[in-house]
Amino acid sequence: MLSKKEIDGILDMHNELKFNEIGNFFIGKIYISKNDFYEIKVHLSPFPLKFPVVEELGERIPQSLDRHKYYNSDICCLTTEAVGQILLKTKIKTIIDFFNLMIIPYFKNNSFYEINKKYYKDEYSHGIEGVWEGYKDILGIENPFIILDIMKGRLMRKNLSIRDNCYCGSGEKLKKCSKGQHDIKYRLFRFINFDILQKDANNLEKALNNT
Repeated sequence: MLSKKEIDGILDMHNELKFNEIGNFFIGKIYISKNDFYEIKVHLSPFPLKFPVVEELGERIPQSLDRHKYYNSDICCLTTEAVGQILLKTKIKTIIDFFNLMIIPYFKNNSFYEINKKYYKDEYSHGIEGVWEGYKDILGIENPFIILDIMKGRLMRKNLSIRDNCYCGSGEKLKKCSKGQHDIKYRLFRFINFDILQKDANNLEKALNNT
């Protein structure tokens, strides 16, 4: 459960939300600008191990993966599980962080889409393609076969050290690779929980075997 200070902090920032103590969720309107609001429900039980589950209740966003909302569901798709794990261990330490860094940008992006028919902020695809896109950003490389090898190495506890050659193929040591701060990216990659990493590796391998 969140502390009273954290709950009150959210309610002060978003005064048309209410907190249900028994159900452990926030529910109500959240404004992203003076006249632009969404009706939401935020289930807190997975937090801080995983992102809270966010539902958009007003049916303003269609139940469509193309609009980053799951089919036949009000649940919003905020990012991939792997990226979420890294954010939880680096930037999102409190529920206020989650609202500011995930919920508000998500709905602002949707409002932009309603007017412009495109998102101002790139979103990941859904399914295995989105998983791959997430790991491309996490590791800073494009090749899915190399990404899968890195994932399998991590699952086997064969972690790279800063003195090993960089996984990008530059020929430089990981610590000194000049192609994109891969030493930092690999350190962040190691924040991903093994259960999520195993599931993603299995799905990526199946997809690659079917191409």
